[in-house]
Amino acid sequence: MVVGMTTVFAILLIVIYLGKGLIVLVNKYAPEEIIAKKPVAAAVRVQTATPTQTTAIGSLPDRRQPPSYRQSVP
Repeated sequence: MVVGMTTVFAILLIVIYLGKGLIVLVNKYAPEEIIAKKPVAAAVRVQTATPTQTTAIGSLPDRRQPPSYRQSVP
């Protein structure tokens, strides 16, 4: 049983080191290409809320906190 476990351990070590060697060879002879980033658009239009939308949003209840934590406004 010890011989079998030792053999399996040795074969696993061989597989691990062959895999590491293959990775080193591939990175050395076929390195990953560097891709240039595309330029970002200079101006981006941002839409703001209209006064009607702001009033509608402001009239909604605050739901970020559970009801037990909300402070009542007199």
